[in-house]
Amino acid sequence: MGSVMDFFAALGVVSGTSVRQLLVTQASQDGDYIVMKIKMFEAINRTFTLTFKLGEEFDESTIDFRVCKSVLNLEGGKLIHLQKWDGKEATTISEIQDGKLIITFILGDIVSVRTYERI
Repeated sequence: MGSVMDFFAALGVVSGTSVRQLLVTQASQDGDYIVMKIKMFEAINRTFTLTFKLGEEFDESTIDFRVCKSVLNLEGGKLIHLQKWDGKEATTISEIQDGKLIITFILGDIVSVRTYERI
């Protein structure tokens, strides 16, 4: 299992600063669409909005400036986010366990886990 730093380095994110960010995530639903707003603090003061329908592929411009073909699905209480770009593929699995958000990042043979708490 790799670290979150290994995962972001494999994505090409060179600054470790973005990995240590305080994130505030807000999710809502607008009809058939899910809207996720992610606010990054500290060195990068930026808000990123992701709007999607479960199971439908869409073009995503990521917070680290990649352009991907993405699809999100809900499987067994887990939100599975698959991104494809430049011949690469990454998966992010988000789930709630004991009131905490557990996110597993997968890119090739790199697997890392990060735990977030509600504030």
